[in-house]
Amino acid sequence: MKRSSRGVRRIVPLLAVTVLAVGLGVDSAGAAPDARAETVGVVVLGDSYSAGNGTALGKASANGPNRGYLDGAYRSNRSYGQEYVNWLNAQGVSASLTNLAASGAVTTTVLREQVPAVPVGTDVVMLTIGGNDGEFRDIVQRCFAVAVRSATGCQGAVTTAEQRFPEIVENTRQILEALEQRLGPDVEVVLVGYPRMALDVRYTLSEPRTVRDANGRSRSELFTYEAGRAVRGLGASVDVWQRERLVEPWNLAHDLRVTYVPTAAAFAGHEPDPSALTRNSYRWVNEFFETGGTVGANGKTVSVFSSDANNWYHPNIAGHRAIAAEIAQVFGMPDVR
Repeated sequence: MKRSSRGVRRIVPLLAVTVLAVGLGVDSAGAAPDARAETVGVVVLGDSYSAGNGTALGKASANGPNRGYLDGAYRSNRSYGQEYVNWLNAQGVSASLTNLAASGAVTTTVLREQVPAVPVGTDVVMLTIGGNDGEFRDIVQRCFAVAVRSATGCQGAVTTAEQRFPEIVENTRQILEALEQRLGPDVEVVLVGYPRMALDVRYTLSEPRTVRDANGRSRSELFTYEAGRAVRGLGASVDVWQRERLVEPWNLAHDLRVTYVPTAAAFAGHEPDPSALTRNSYRWVNEFFETGGTVGANGKTVSVFSSDANNWYHPNIAGHRAIAAEIAQVFGMPDVR
């Protein structure tokens, strides 16, 4: 739908509750019909957090190990983009989704492959991006995976990610510039933040290492790394960089408006348990060897087994509904006037 001018976005009260109700298959009572002749086009770009990794329930398909997804890019009809579009339709706003996000995508592949495929006339573009540039998989393995994690490995993975912040911000800015050039200033962009990768609990890794004193003599000492605090701090830094170094300066200098939607607060208490012995019963992010988590009748997460590592440490079905709820609460409805 083309817009001739930017109006005031309409915000509906209790949007988060409504989105979750729609996602759970509950009728959205009280949603006023507001049929429109045109359809709001929503496009999702980015990486696995936008494609929908972690939501499959293992239903048979021809896609091999990524069973239950729409294609080899791990796109899912249970992603936050689809949940958000479902909510729009429940409000009487005719909306459609085009999901161009792909598992494993980095900023450069989004710029090179996904942006040119965005249909001209798109109204809203949503994305998560930067996690793979910061070696997300390496952090999961070196900080949390049993028999692979280590104090020095986790520290190195976190440091590598921090060092790549400036490049990620610059590349994401180029994505926004390309979107503005392709779609014009009236398209609305929603940059979605990542949830934290671990519960806010004490989680320490330690290992012996050899050090040398001033006289060159070697000795062994125990190196301890507060991995839980470091990984959560990394996530907090990502939020700051995306909001303060990217979105806020961009909005001061461009007509195309970007809305940043952080998700950490909404996911508080629902992150993975970093311990190898227990799971967080209320997780909205898959832990190891599972996928498709939903909220059971007792409020606890119910998931299915998955040996596909591409499902691990990604939002489950409940998590994608929660992200959609945050988008509805912070961004609201697109300007459809």
